[in-house]
Amino acid sequence: MLPTLLLPVVPAGPACFRGAHAQSPADRHAGRRREPIEAVAADIGGMAVAGDTRDAAHAAQAVATAVATFGGLDIVVASAGLGFVGSAGDSDDGQRGIRSNTLCPGWVVTPMGDDAMDAMAAARGIGRQDAYDLATAHVPLRRAATGQEIASCCLFLASDESPIVTGTTLVADGGGLAVDLTSTAFRMPTR
Repeated sequence: MLPTLLLPVVPAGPACFRGAHAQSPADRHAGRRREPIEAVAADIGGMAVAGDTRDAAHAAQAVATAVATFGGLDIVVASAGLGFVGSAGDSDDGQRGIRSNTLCPGWVVTPMGDDAMDAMAAARGIGRQDAYDLATAHVPLRRAATGQEIASCCLFLASDESPIVTGTTLVADGGGLAVDLTSTAFRMPTR
């Protein structure tokens, strides 16, 4: 099996790394923040490369290095650098077996999400969990996602379980996109 190249700037990046590693143990990981990707790479025996995947040159270099090192790639998960991802979604690439999808998560309980909730909590004089509850109060599932839940969505899109899925956006936000926020003030409370 060829390696997975993960290019995350996503709150669930470490969970995506670990989940993809279970499918493809010879992984190469790239990201902006060296410490998290090195920690995950050390944990699973992968290779870490620091850089900004929003930079098309860095993304191309990361792919070229992975291909040169491992002989090819099965999966690229890039949750930032949409210009790079979008170029993989060109209609001509589908004929070569290249699928390109987008995953749009809502709030995710991760260090990045915690930082945002801590700022809200400090501003409102509440705790972190109360901030998550407030941020997701109108989301049908009434909670933020876990990193593993978002990783599972990434892995589904990259797996053999979705061979016909390409050019689509998977919204994994607990139903937040379906909420008409202009009418939430008129809803009667439920018990």
